[in-house]
Amino acid sequence: MTEPVPPVGPIRSPELIDLHPSVYVHDTAVLYGKLSVGAGSSIWPGVVTRAENDFIQIGRMSNIQDHVMIHVGTSDPSIIGDFCSITHRVVVHGAKIGDNCLIGIGAVLMDGCEVGAGSIVAGGAFIPEGKVFPPNSIIMGMPAKVVAERDNTAANRLNAWMYWRNAQAYLAIPDFSAYLWDFLDGQVITNHRRSMKDVPAKTPLAEKISKDLQKKGFRFVGPTIVYAFMQACGLVNDHLVTCHRHQAVADAARR
Repeated sequence: MTEPVPPVGPIRSPELIDLHPSVYVHDTAVLYGKLSVGAGSSIWPGVVTRAENDFIQIGRMSNIQDHVMIHVGTSDPSIIGDFCSITHRVVVHGAKIGDNCLIGIGAVLMDGCEVGAGSIVAGGAFIPEGKVFPPNSIIMGMPAKVVAERDNTAANRLNAWMYWRNAQAYLAIPDFSAYLWDFLDGQVITNHRRSMKDVPAKTPLAEKISKDLQKKGFRFVGPTIVYAFMQACGLVNDHLVTCHRHQAVADAARR
């Protein structure tokens, strides 16, 4: 067992956690219990891993995205293979996921179930206890079933690779918050929209930031995504003037 890296986020049991030195862990993640994470993998905001009575294993180059919950079952570990994308709000509960898989937003994988390599689990799918799916499956539904068969290895592997690129690019910027605020001269942009029709999908500033992020190695950062991020993080006040939050956000921006 390699020497654990110094805690990056609130690691609750460092003596049980084995992170390869290249692993990125966001500082809002909570890692508890026996956990190993392979080279090049990344753990994003709000992720929780809990392994009280068994272990969690995450392979190489996999990404565990925002607000994923990985827990062990009563008698089952949680095992995630190499080059996997476990997307937002997924619950992995004592499940086994093969290499090169993509697990869609909000899917739930229960104790003892297995997803074969090269598969896709659709967003919102529910895989019950003990269900086993063969490699190269497209799985969806509640309860989940195979709706098609296709080798998704190349596409899933590329998706995981892009997340690795983003983690490396993010780490290369010493202060990402300061980097973004520099584009706005440190000031919130307060708009005065009167209708949802007035709210654009992107702006020239979002396009400028998008191009700069791409130059720095980021992927999945088109101007529409960037503008949505700016709105969500409060860099832009796009509340309609008729919304009770518009004035409150504008006042907060002046403090």
